[in-house]
Amino acid sequence: MLSLRGKLVVWLNSFEGVYASKQLQLLSCFADEAAFDNEFCKSFEKVKHLLSEEQFMTMAGSLKNCGVDKALEQATCYGATVITIFSENYPRSLVNIPCPPTVLYCIGDTSLLNSKCVAVVGSRKSSLYGEKITKRFVKTLVANRVTIVSGLALGIDAAAHNAALENDGKTIAVLGGGFSKIYPPQHEQLFKTICEKGLVITEFAPLTPSQPFHFPLRNRIVSGLSDGVFMSEAGKKSGTFTTIGHALDQGRDVFIAPGELYSPHCEGSNEMLKTIPDALVICPEDIMERLNYTWIAQEKTGQAAPAQLSAEEKLIADFLSAGVRNFDDIVSRTKISPGILQSCLSKLEIEGIVEKQAGNFFKLL
Repeated sequence: MLSLRGKLVVWLNSFEGVYASKQLQLLSCFADEAAFDNEFCKSFEKVKHLLSEEQFMTMAGSLKNCGVDKALEQATCYGATVITIFSENYPRSLVNIPCPPTVLYCIGDTSLLNSKCVAVVGSRKSSLYGEKITKRFVKTLVANRVTIVSGLALGIDAAAHNAALENDGKTIAVLGGGFSKIYPPQHEQLFKTICEKGLVITEFAPLTPSQPFHFPLRNRIVSGLSDGVFMSEAGKKSGTFTTIGHALDQGRDVFIAPGELYSPHCEGSNEMLKTIPDALVICPEDIMERLNYTWIAQEKTGQAAPAQLSAEEKLIADFLSAGVRNFDDIVSRTKISPGILQSCLSKLEIEGIVEKQAGNFFKLL
């Protein structure tokens, strides 16, 4: 049950442009929450340094029209649990970050908010290399009961969430908008799965659409919830760098995997390694040790997990067991069409069964 102060901050949070720090400033203009509730509508002079007259009139009209109750109804219509900065179960990790979110709308297992968390971030236009690295790191981390935090975006975010779910681990998705319209739309099913098996959170009221400027705000929560942030790959102008910036400001550990030297997918992450040299990690064990996490299950990350292979994939694996082979050689020997072969090889790479080498050669791991 929310206190009056909690209800008021949920109401304030329902207005676009009235973000976390301003909400707390508005509340502080009055003696207490009861005074705010009773006096706000006739106190423009007290808040005019924080709100335009138009904003004030909109909010005053809402308050007179039972807006606080309506904001709470909207928050819970998606089955969300509402946690405010004044709640006892507000995440400990967010309390002391710069500009902590005042409201978290949560669908799923809220106990994960206070679990061991590592954020996994990277390029939206991910490469097979980046996805493979992400999958291998996440597999070991979730085997050791580490919760994976990411932003439900395309590319590395999706690879991280999916790898956690595929390995029976836990994951938290932090949204850049409300629950009414998931972005990107192709992740609607992933969103539903995480709601059932993990946790989805957002600081934006449920009917708030995603906006470009929301994502840098979202990223401070991704890093703030986590003990460390792992970047598997990032291009030269990746938005992922805002998450790394937040992590450094928040005193979180940053971990970066070395990328392929001449790949545009890794230009940004490789460049950042020169700026933060102690961020270099080459295996998930490096993250576990740096964060002083206790080992529960140590995996051999250099070996691929058993996988169900199609007839074509098994044929390819059997052929590569004799040694490194060129793409054309594989086509010639297996009689698999180039299009299907490319698809099979991509899947085998992501599964960590096959490795692509220079010159379009492939080898079995």
